[in-house]
Amino acid sequence: MPSTKSKNKTKKTKKNSLSEGEASSLEDVRLEDDTQSSTIQKSLAETIKKIKDELSKEISDAKLDIISQLKNENESLKAEVKETKSRLIKLESENINLQQYIRRNNVEICGIPDDVEISNLESKVIDVAERIGVIIDKKDIEACHRLKKGKKDKCARSIVRFINRKKCDELHQNKKKLGSKVASEKLKKAGLKGKIFINCNLAPYSKFLWSTCQKLYEERLIDRFWVYNGTVFISINENNMDVHTKIEHLNTLEKIFPGYDFHTF
Repeated sequence: MPSTKSKNKTKKTKKNSLSEGEASSLEDVRLEDDTQSSTIQKSLAETIKKIKDELSKEISDAKLDIISQLKNENESLKAEVKETKSRLIKLESENINLQQYIRRNNVEICGIPDDVEISNLESKVIDVAERIGVIIDKKDIEACHRLKKGKKDKCARSIVRFINRKKCDELHQNKKKLGSKVASEKLKKAGLKGKIFINCNLAPYSKFLWSTCQKLYEERLIDRFWVYNGTVFISINENNMDVHTKIEHLNTLEKIFPGYDFHTF
């Protein structure tokens, strides 16, 4: 019959054997859990990456759509601005032409002394015309008066409005004779000792174009400029004076001289 001590030893051995089995089982479970956890983490990471990629693509596509839309809107606005500017220039040109047209029968005479009375102004205009071979009668003159004296003017300019435009044309055709010695002597005898000039009566905007062309001429960007029938012309090539450009709007000069700042005048 086994002793009590032997029985206790056997029980202890069995107990230890069960503990080792349980430990092994627990280790297997732990390894299995670790594997499952790793798989879940990997799957979760892939899912997150996939979501990020999809969101990134959606955001990128949305950005491209917005950029494309903005570009289209910008191009549309540019076209509208261009069309509006073109229409504005056309309207401005029509208005300028109208302003100049109502001055077609006018001439400006510079150099008649300020001490000449207004009542004698018509007579002096007739004297000036006669000295260059243009016959004018008082009945040809609709109105005659002085303009406001400018800062650079030695004497106030006189504006003359004729009944018939032909008289304006005759004066312009013969005005170069004012520079001759013969005409100067004749003018002195008529009491007009200073230099006399006959010019077109330009509308304000046409005067601006003229002064702009004068600036270009002074900077040697054009070879000459002149006014004919109230319209400003320029010639750029001194070797071919027959090639000239009509300047009815600043836009024309901006196209010819794209790098020039015309807004500093």
